[in-house]
Amino acid sequence: MELHGESSTLSTEEKKYVISFVVNKVNKRISVIAGTGSNNTKEAIEMSKFAQNANVDGLLLVTPYYNKTTQIGLYEHFKLIASNVEIPIILYNVPSRTGVNISLDTLIKLSKIKNICGIKEASNDISQIAQIASKIPEDFYIYSGNDDQILPVLSLGGVGVISVLANILPKETHEICYSFFNGEIDKSRTLQLKYMDLIKKLVIEVNPIPIKEAMNILELNVGNCRPPLCNMENKNKVLICIIIFVIAAASLVAITISSEENNNQSADFGAFTMTVPSNAQFEQINSSSEFAETYIDNENSIMVSFLNSSYIEENVQNSTGYTIDFKEICTKYLEQMNLTKLDESSNSSNIEFYNDKMISTNGNVQQGYAGIYSDDNQMIIVECPDLDLVKNMTQSIKIKV
Repeated sequence: MELHGESSTLSTEEKKYVISFVVNKVNKRISVIAGTGSNNTKEAIEMSKFAQNANVDGLLLVTPYYNKTTQIGLYEHFKLIASNVEIPIILYNVPSRTGVNISLDTLIKLSKIKNICGIKEASNDISQIAQIASKIPEDFYIYSGNDDQILPVLSLGGVGVISVLANILPKETHEICYSFFNGEIDKSRTLQLKYMDLIKKLVIEVNPIPIKEAMNILELNVGNCRPPLCNMENKNKVLICIIIFVIAAASLVAITISSEENNNQSADFGAFTMTVPSNAQFEQINSSSEFAETYIDNENSIMVSFLNSSYIEENVQNSTGYTIDFKEICTKYLEQMNLTKLDESSNSSNIEFYNDKMISTNGNVQQGYAGIYSDDNQMIIVECPDLDLVKNMTQSIKIKV
């Protein structure tokens, strides 16, 4: 998996500096693939030779843009670059950006060139990717160029993703791929679907405006985009901000399955109390965001999350200058959890019950349940494979004044 950035607004000298800096910083701990593509073949050759001499592990070459060429021109362009370097090359096909698509016949010919070893496919055309997978040799690697198609591309024989999402969720993006390759297809699918809303929001404006905004919200401090790209509109910045905090609060937690019968005790969670099994031992999970406090009890497979309304409202205000209602945050949170409401009665109008999906420590996705208490100031989520336990705990919640 590789990441990409705002290379189109860098000067030649800046590109060389970035390549050299990254190679030295990484120091062979992981592979470095440098983007050296251009719509000027001579410039692409010079930059590719520089990157090779800087000891990168491979090159990513986008198709020529604006002065888009014919399929014959594409073949000659990439062939000439490949003949001037020895390191592996990944082609980058993104017709929506460049206005030109690498045809299947052209790609078949290019795949026969020794050091052209793969393609980043961002055509958004699953049928085209399937055709590539059916005609190209197995040792020619296909990478998804779209985060919303990671699992579909992997299922067609893809080997990974060159990702936008991974700039803010590297571990989670890796987990989608790793789970698939490890035979945990249900887990991979669950994760792919979990992040779909965020993935879509990351293209709500021209890339890389949203991803840089998201990184700044997470205090990675990557600065503003260079002109002609501009700062994100406030209304879209708010959407990105909400989804990021929702992801931070709704992260899937590994659980251990237990079917023991238990007596009850009262537990104090700071902002509220709740009846829990007598053998429960809750451990707070450290989070990069104070948006939610999350506690797990492995003995009884319970997860309890408390959403901090004042923190998120203040953070959205500080990040965007926009005031947002906590109810909107709660709605987005529930959408992200992808729950199905149950027709179960409750002792409070503030409580509802849902079907849930939980991931066990062995990676299997299994049936679970969620009880949700919400009012104007807070939301508390109780998750567990035992519906009766979920109902008992949720209905025992007492908010401290």
